[in-house]
Amino acid sequence: MSTQSTTSCKLCSPEKPFRLSKDEATGTVVALATPETQREIAATVAQLKTAEAEFEAIELKKVDPYYAITLIEQMLDLPNPLDEPEQGDEDRPKIDADPASMRLFVRAKRYEIEQIKKIVEGLESGGGTAPTKRHADFSADG
Repeated sequence: MSTQSTTSCKLCSPEKPFRLSKDEATGTVVALATPETQREIAATVAQLKTAEAEFEAIELKKVDPYYAITLIEQMLDLPNPLDEPEQGDEDRPKIDADPASMRLFVRAKRYEIEQIKKIVEGLESGGGTAPTKRHADFSADG
């Protein structure tokens, strides 16, 4: 059984009335409004969602950046960036690598950035380094 609380207010002007209802059981909000007001509400919500995301560069000492991304994506069950995005994927962390500077660039919510940092710390402390040397050295001295 859901409980609802209803709030009536105006958006931007008295000519644009709308009604909000919150379903406490599901945590959803429903807006009853004109299509124009619905678009304004959707744009405001989208703006608030992107405002939650933060950006941070995480330095790596010895772990290959691409190896780190692969493990992080698996551990956090992130979608493959090459796949067609599904609904809700836009809220997922975005991680990119810069192997030249040994950094990960992360755009995510603060708690997700902290999770990623902990995973990186575990990898850096010896939990897993990928071989970065892709060639063998041979001596010509025999």
